[in-house]
Order: sequence, then structure tokens, then C-alpha cells
Amino acid sequence: MAPAAGRWLPFGTRPDARLRLFCLPHAGAGASTYRKWAEGLPEWLDVCPVQPPGRETRVLERPFDRAGRLAAALAEQLEGELGMPYAIFGHSVGALVAFELAHRLPETACPPPVHLFVSGRRAPQLPDRHAPLRDLSLDELADRLRELGGTSEEVLRDRRLLEFITPLLRADFAVNETYDYVARPPLAVPITVFGATRDPRADRAGLAAWQVQTNCEFHLDLLDGGHFAVLEQAPLVHERVVATLRDALRTAGEGDVVTATGKTNAGEFDRYSKILRRHLPYAGDAPLPETGVLAELGLDSLGTVRLLADLEGEFDVELPDDALTEETFKTVGSLWRALRSGPPAPAGT
Repeated sequence: MAPAAGRWLPFGTRPDARLRLFCLPHAGAGASTYRKWAEGLPEWLDVCPVQPPGRETRVLERPFDRAGRLAAALAEQLEGELGMPYAIFGHSVGALVAFELAHRLPETACPPPVHLFVSGRRAPQLPDRHAPLRDLSLDELADRLRELGGTSEEVLRDRRLLEFITPLLRADFAVNETYDYVARPPLAVPITVFGATRDPRADRAGLAAWQVQTNCEFHLDLLDGGHFAVLEQAPLVHERVVATLRDALRTAGEGDVVTATGKTNAGEFDRYSKILRRHLPYAGDAPLPETGVLAELGLDSLGTVRLLADLEGEFDVELPDDALTEETFKTVGSLWRALRSGPPAPAGT
């Protein structure tokens, strides 16, 4: 069985990137929706499609039917992947989950995203004026999906295929339709909203209402088209996303990486990786993933002592005894975070 984070991020992450973009799919869709988004984008941007339960590689798992529960489960799995600046993108019901995730992660002592991108959904504080979709009959559901677009006619005409995906669709619709908005302080995160001129589920006023959810910059970008314009006009969306995130990196500080313990220079992580390789016989030449299990990479008890001595000497810190736990030495990322939060070594050592 794949590690939990691997199931949520089926295409993995790139530790050599400068910024990660976690992408959440619309109702009934999965990570493959964003699979090709990485093509042609700058090397510094790591597109990370998210795979919630109940679809594609996780089709045998039960899907979530509440936004808060889904965001909480995802936040728990992403904690080890936030060793650099990151942003969140969500379309339709994915926009709602992205919003909840942007609130949830800082509540768990993780750094906030540098930007939140949402598309195809009215602001979360606005009530849903549309008739619920989750209880429609199979024929009615096919008609509504046809109106929205985004589902192939082949699927809509094949009753067996439609029956197969209906439980997932009903769960995803429930995430959206049972959402109970709770007023909170605005996010200290800039928000960009992508909308469409002919989207029956999200008009301009509903999209503009997202502005109250941030005390930072806000942008509303309307595309020509329907509910799935953001996916149909991906090159244009990519251009605007890249420009926004490039500015976010400059704001964070050129060459800086944001970790759960604060901001540190990217070169320090390179130094850390080089030291690790000297003590990990199975590390190979590929970039070390933050989720890499140190024991599986060849770190044994004696090697742990030597590695710790090298790291403390290199970074001039001394980890306290209560930090020398099995959890600390579990992964590449967990050891890095413990190292960066350690106090300076006493003078003269």
C-alpha cells in the first residue's frame, strides 16, 4: 500500500522546485485533471495534483461528503510537504475545499499559503440558491451534467458508467451543498478568483464576494466561456498563475524557502542534503524527497549518531534530548524541521 501522502499526491513532489501549487479537482474528477498542467511551466513551480478518496487510483476508498472533514484529512497529509512556499488552486467544489484548507493549515502551525486561487464557485459565505444535485435521479443527473459541461457524452450515455461514478458525484455534491459557513477573520493570504462569463453556477457578483475573505490583494479574472473555462483555457490561466506566483516568490525573498519553522535560505537545504547523502547508502543520485524514510535509505543506529554530529557541527545548533526521538529521525523533512528549530550550540563547543 502506498504511503498516505503518496495516495493524496499520486504524482509526487519535486524537492528541487521553489514553490508548490496544490490543485484540487471539481466534483467527480481526480488528480489527472491537472496532470498536464506541469507541461511548459517553469522548473521552479511544482504542480501537485491532489487525489481525494473515491476516484481514479483511490476508487475503492469511501469519498468524503463534508468539506471540513476533507480539508482536515488533507491538511494532515500535507504537513510534511510544506518545506517551501506553496499555493492552493481549487475549481468548483475544489475551490471550497481549497478555502477550508487555507484556513486549516495555519491552525496546525503550518505556514500559510502564499496565494489562494479559486474558480467556478460563488464565495463561501453566500447561500446556495440552486436546487440540490446530490439527490437527483440518474437521468436528471445526466441532464444537469450535460448542461454544466466537463463530462463526456460517452459517459453520460453509458448507464453503467454513469451508475459507477454516481456515488462519487453525490458525495462531492454533498461537500458543496451541505457546507455550513462559519465566519472567521479574513485570510492573510492574497486571493485570485477565476470565473466565466456564462457559468450558471457562479455569476460575477458571487465571484466578487470572495473579496471579503482576504485582507490582502484580491483579483477577479473573468474568462469567456462556461463552468469549465478555467480548464479549457489552461494556457491563459497558467500565464496568470505563474506571473502571480513569481511575484509571491519575490515578496518571500529571492532564494528563500519557507518552512514550518520559518524562512531559511534554499542553499542551506542543499547543504543538509549533501550531508545526508554521506550517511545514506541507498540515497542514490535523485533529489531527496521530504517524505523519504531515513531507515529505508540506509540510516542505522550508529549512522544516526554520526549524522547528528555532522549536522549539528555544520549548522551550529545542538538538538535537545527531547528532540532526539524516533519521529525526528523518521523522514528527510522531519529531521530538517527539527534541525532548523534547534537552539544555537553553546559558545566554545
